[in-house]
Amino acid sequence: MESGAIAVRNARKPSVVAACLWCRHGYTQYSHELEDHHSAHVCPSAPKELKASAKKRLG
Repeated sequence: MESGAIAVRNARKPSVVAACLWCRHGYTQYSHELEDHHSAHVCPSAPKELKASAKKRLG
């Protein structure tokens, strides 16, 4: 199954409010800062450009 479809399926779980389309990580709380931290430092599948822009936004 494509990771985007799995992320959407995970996002439908009651305790998950958002999901990473790159690695299927489910967020139980969401903010742009949490997404940037995940993209920059945690997500193994995020493209280099996304990692770089997320790190820049984090400062």
